[in-house]
Amino acid sequence: MVRNSIQLYPLGYPVAVDPGPASRWTTEALEAARESWGGGEARFDGRLVRVQIRARPGPPPAKAPPRFRARRGWIQLICDASNHGAFIPARRMGRVCVSTELLLDRDWFRWHLLEPLVLAALDHVFFTPLHAACVSRNGRSVLLCGDSGAGKSCLTYACVRRGWTLVSDDAVHLAPFPENTVAGGSSVIRLREPARALFPELREDPAGTARNGKIAIEVTPRAGGFAVTRFATPSHIVFLARRPGAARLHSYPAGKALAYFMKYLWHCDTSKHERRLQHLLAGGAQVLEVDGLESGVDALESLVAKS
Repeated sequence: MVRNSIQLYPLGYPVAVDPGPASRWTTEALEAARESWGGGEARFDGRLVRVQIRARPGPPPAKAPPRFRARRGWIQLICDASNHGAFIPARRMGRVCVSTELLLDRDWFRWHLLEPLVLAALDHVFFTPLHAACVSRNGRSVLLCGDSGAGKSCLTYACVRRGWTLVSDDAVHLAPFPENTVAGGSSVIRLREPARALFPELREDPAGTARNGKIAIEVTPRAGGFAVTRFATPSHIVFLARRPGAARLHSYPAGKALAYFMKYLWHCDTSKHERRLQHLLAGGAQVLEVDGLESGVDALESLVAKS
C-alpha cells in the first residue's frame, strides 16, 4: 500500500485512497474520504481499486455539478481545469484533482467529485447500478422501482415509519450473481415538498438543496430511531403505478422490467449488466397499483408475509 494511503469500503468493496504527495492538505483529503466511507464494513472480496487525491493551489469552481463522461477505457468528471477526476477501469486506478480552495468545502468536494467518481468506478468494475429504492422486513427485501415522480421515496418513508428497515431510497448497486446482493448508496431519504401534507411530522422540517440540485426535505432515519442496513438480497421487484381505488398487485412483464433498468445504465458496454439483470429478474416482477401510502404499505406487507 502507498505510504499514507488508507483502505476504505464504499458499498462494501475495498478501495485504497492515496492523498498524493505529503503536504498540509494530506489530512484534509483523507478526512474527506473517511467522512464518506469511514466505518464501512468489508462485504465483497475483489481486486483493489485505488484512487489518488491531488490538492493543488487554485480557485474553487463555480460549484455547478461536474460534467460526466463515459468512454471506452475511462470515465471522467469535470468541473474545470483545476477540479476534475478520471478513472481507468483496466488499471483499476483513478485520480481526483482538486483546488485547495475547494477542498476547504469538504462536503461539496465529497458529494460532487469524490463520491460520484468512486461509485461510478465501482459500478464499472464490479456492481450494476439500479434506479430503485429498497426496504426490508422480517428478512425479506423489496426493490421499489419507477421513474422520477413515481412515489418511491414517499412509499419508502411510509414503510420505514411502519417498522421496515431502510436499505436506500434512491439507488442501489447490484453485486455479481449468484447472490443478487444489493448495497445501498445512501441512508438518507429525500422527499419533495408535497410530502409535508402526507407526513405531519415533517411540516416544520426545513427543505434544502439536495446533492442533485433539487429542493428536498432530508430525513435521516437513524436520527429518528428507524432501522437502517447497508445490504440486502431482494425477494421482490415491485414497480409503482398510481391508480384510484384499492391497492392491487399483479405481474409485470419481464421485458419491460429489463428495459427500465437498462435505460439508466451509462456504460459503453452493457452486456454483462444485462446478464446480471436477467438473473435478478428470473423470479419475476410485479406492479403495485395504488392510490394511498398506507394501503401501499399494507400490500407490501402482505406480499412479503406470503413469501
